[in-house]
Amino acid sequence: QRRLGCCGMPFGIIRKRTEDYISHDNIPHTAEMVVGFDKEKFKNTCLAGKNSPTYNPSLCNFDAIANELFKADEKWESRDLLYDAFKCHGKLHGWIPALQQKQMSCNRFGKNSTSRDYVGGTLKVGCTCKLDITPLVKEKYFATKESKKASYKDIWDEPVMIRNANCEHGGSCMPGKQNLIAATQRAGGYLNELPDITMFTLCNLFEQDGKLSTSLIKKVVGPVWPKNKVFTKNNVFNIRVRVKRSLAAFKSANGDYEDFKQMVNASDLLSGIDDEVSLNDDEAVEMAQSLWAEVMNDVDKDEVLFSFIDYLELISVRAKGFVYELAEDKTKVGRKRVVGVIWQTATMRKNFELFGDFIGLDMMKRGINKLLWPYAAVAMYDDMRQLCLACEGVLCGERTDMYQFIANFLASSTPERTLEDVKIVAGDAFFNQELIERLGFSNATLILDRWHLLDSGLQKMFGNSGYSKLSGHLIRMVESNSESEFDSYYASAHVLLTSMERRDGELEKTLKKFGDTRKNFVSYCIAAIPGNRGLLGNANSEQNHSSALAYLNDGVKGKNYYCQHLTTLIKDLLHREQWKRNKTNALIFKLNQELSIEKARLSMAPATDTNTDLITAADKLNNNSYQRYKGSRNRADAELCVSSDICPLTQETVIKVSSVKHPDAPPRIFHSVTDRCKCHGRLKEDDMCAHEIKANGGFQISFFKTCHLKRECVEGSLSGWAPPTTRPIDEIIGYEAVSTPALTVPQSEQEDGTDFLVGTPEDGVVNKHENAAALPMDCFPEKTGKCKPLDTHAVKTVLSQVSAAYGRVGEDLQFEMSALVLQLQELLTVDPNKSKTVISHSGYSVKQPNQSLISSQPKGRLMPQHEIRSKNASKNVNRLIQNLGMKQVVVRNEAVEVELNGRNVTHCSFCKEESHAFTTCPNREAFKMNAREYILSSNLKFATNQQALRSRIGSMPHSLAQKVEGLSYLGRLDKTQLRSNFVLHEARIMVDKTMYYHVSFLNEHAQPGEKSWISWDVMNTIITHSNVKRKFVFDKTITHKQGWIHQNVSASSVGLLGVASVSNDGNAVLSFHDTSKRKSPSSSSVVTDKPQHEQEASKPSTPKRLYRVASEKEQALSKPS
Repeated sequence: QRRLGCCGMPFGIIRKRTEDYISHDNIPHTAEMVVGFDKEKFKNTCLAGKNSPTYNPSLCNFDAIANELFKADEKWESRDLLYDAFKCHGKLHGWIPALQQKQMSCNRFGKNSTSRDYVGGTLKVGCTCKLDITPLVKEKYFATKESKKASYKDIWDEPVMIRNANCEHGGSCMPGKQNLIAATQRAGGYLNELPDITMFTLCNLFEQDGKLSTSLIKKVVGPVWPKNKVFTKNNVFNIRVRVKRSLAAFKSANGDYEDFKQMVNASDLLSGIDDEVSLNDDEAVEMAQSLWAEVMNDVDKDEVLFSFIDYLELISVRAKGFVYELAEDKTKVGRKRVVGVIWQTATMRKNFELFGDFIGLDMMKRGINKLLWPYAAVAMYDDMRQLCLACEGVLCGERTDMYQFIANFLASSTPERTLEDVKIVAGDAFFNQELIERLGFSNATLILDRWHLLDSGLQKMFGNSGYSKLSGHLIRMVESNSESEFDSYYASAHVLLTSMERRDGELEKTLKKFGDTRKNFVSYCIAAIPGNRGLLGNANSEQNHSSALAYLNDGVKGKNYYCQHLTTLIKDLLHREQWKRNKTNALIFKLNQELSIEKARLSMAPATDTNTDLITAADKLNNNSYQRYKGSRNRADAELCVSSDICPLTQETVIKVSSVKHPDAPPRIFHSVTDRCKCHGRLKEDDMCAHEIKANGGFQISFFKTCHLKRECVEGSLSGWAPPTTRPIDEIIGYEAVSTPALTVPQSEQEDGTDFLVGTPEDGVVNKHENAAALPMDCFPEKTGKCKPLDTHAVKTVLSQVSAAYGRVGEDLQFEMSALVLQLQELLTVDPNKSKTVISHSGYSVKQPNQSLISSQPKGRLMPQHEIRSKNASKNVNRLIQNLGMKQVVVRNEAVEVELNGRNVTHCSFCKEESHAFTTCPNREAFKMNAREYILSSNLKFATNQQALRSRIGSMPHSLAQKVEGLSYLGRLDKTQLRSNFVLHEARIMVDKTMYYHVSFLNEHAQPGEKSWISWDVMNTIITHSNVKRKFVFDKTITHKQGWIHQNVSASSVGLLGVASVSNDGNAVLSFHDTSKRKSPSSSSVVTDKPQHEQEASKPSTPKRLYRVASEKEQALSKPS
């Protein structure tokens, strides 16, 4: 007997028949009941399977089917038959059934009773789908022999009746793909229903190897789990536990599969909606997997390099929305030389349409493919700050033409968002604003990556010398939160450079350029760009690179051992895109669950204007946008007030939004309700801020972009995509490998007959034997007869000369120089001596690196300077631990286990504060803002600083005393001042040629004390530092002041300051040729260290006292005449 479906069409999935049964009171009954359920026909009709010719989406109204299948007072042959139909319906609709004794329901039925935060959200969300059933046959029995009252046992194998039926899913239960995945995960279905053959394989591998790696578990279990299921670390752990528990059954079965199968379950996990392939999941992923083995096994050794072209062509013909493009070298005439490839799926296209306001451009220079082409992608963040891509691929190098190729590909493949619609492009120092606009992003602002800028960008921009002078100013300018703050630091840096004795014009020009390009990196400028997302750099690209490496290396972070052919790389990257999409879908489902609960809570609350407005917003916005709106709405209600006023300039009515909390703050003026606010809160996410909410009276959907609206899952887009009209697909599938060996073209023919270099190294060398003896002192003779290339310094010199002269030469010579530059760029892409040109049967050619070049690629990532210093310091600590009397257990991989008595708190050696070292001390950086720093220590790292300070003191500018005046100065210091760091403010020479210095000593917390004048004797004492402990001296005389004069130092007038001895009072004094007068040296003297023969003679016998042994010549000069 057939039943009509929801659309009035025959849908024969159940079979009825009249049956007899006897109730518990021994009364016979005859009734019509359901005796059969066609599960396969239900699946073939309502599951979008490619192999199902009977699929009919018009019949798949699951709510109507449920109401028609499960009616109240309807009888079924048994409870098992009813539950099979109930479970099959849930599997296809997207929910999990739960069976109790007399009740069948959705497993999300009821209220939540746990406070634990699960990834998929809470399980019990108030669903109302439930069937109450009652058995029609019961068995009568007596509990004991003495019992007089009979009891009845339910017989579920006999007919049952549905007493009450509610097939509507209420509360926050939303049947669908993600709901099925989350509910199955919470119910343990994916683990408990693993097929027995999979468990048998895992037990066998575990018994042989003694361990199960994460990658091995994923490879074995992945194929039997649905495509949309995300493999988490919890799944890996639970599978390991279950394998260990099943190992006893495996051993007792003695490796026999049939015996093992009887002890564990067998199940089919791939029959539900969670394994369904749709446009959102990109058929490209499934095509990539099914065609990969066919393509890789059907070509010869050299032709496999070009198999990725046919591989991508196969995917693009069969997968909707998938496009790709080959990058060809347009500068070469003849064969088409492939230099890269890039592709885009339907999901990537939709990502760019939604989140393309802020994109990141970068390339990852890792050897992850056999051609050693860097990985490139356009990375973005979605509304939940999850990584998403607009396109990805591999290109031959980080070059301007390659980035232009990416931009052109985006413009052609995604017409819904033009390049002019992109607002922000983030990148590293390779880019500048002019290049971004030349690529086609004419309305975009470049944001230089903050991390790279502070780590090495500023140092490269200003050079080592300039960066050491201005590092404090530059870092504070980059982090400035207002224009006035930036201008103050910029002015301070400018004064510092212009007041130096020897000004550096190039450095001042670089500082001016730095100030002119502030909009690309300064915090307050970035905050003023609409849609900046609160990002300060290219974090999306860096996260994408890290994610790709970790995925390709089976979760191993920090190292790269992956290097495959392009075909395999494309397959794995497409699988990564599917994995990432499934994770995002799970997160979207969880957040939508929270949003539905929020709507239910608001609907039960009093119907105030705020609650009504929030319900409207929750219907339209996604979870993150709604939370921002709710916070802004609450602030608008509590802290803001709105009023109307007349503009004195235009005499028009304006809307004024003022702060109740801060009445002195200037109000926000809106000339109309469509005006947008310019506050940083609104510009950050480009949605509604509290001021706009107050001015408009509530939620306005027109103020939000498409990316702020709610979505059920990650979607795909076919906008602008057309089915490819390339060569027939049958020609590609029928690809036959030709046994002809790959063509190897001689080097002279590979580049159109032109040589890279003309001439020999001897052409520019003049080697005369008669001048061989006249070698300078620093030139060493050659040890071998081997010809050598130019050294690095010579190459830099030639390139700098060429760069400087390029603008002055004629156009013909500029063309020749340009050709040579392009050849240099090509040489840097792939070493021609370690690669060969391989040509395909289709006429394409690529540069194939040899195995030596591939194996030489670095496995570890490039580490920044602070990590290198930290790692080296950690190694030094580990080597010294045993000297400290602590127990040390050394294991492999340089891991060290140390038993410590307590927590070691890091203290700054400069200001004594915790949680930072002196290298990152903010107080020290503040002193360096307007002074030059000298670190005195006997450590070899600072060995030259004392000599440099002495030279500076002898030649620094000074003021002149106008008249003979008594100057109060310190002639002796206490022990605390002798050890203290100090700041040198001024030097003054008196009428009697005596020099005094104005200093202030810093206490242990780096706070300056009162300024004091000291004599030249005391100055020599405090700069004579022979301890390892660091002493900091800050020279503020580098900023020239009016009235100061510079000392003229000549080689003949160099005196000696710093020949130190220890007097009876404990202070160090100076010894000059004329020691009887005890006066300071003339203003033209230079402070220097002792001569070499005096240094050898003045070695101290004890570390606490310093003795000076004068030479005989000096003793003679020191006697009175």
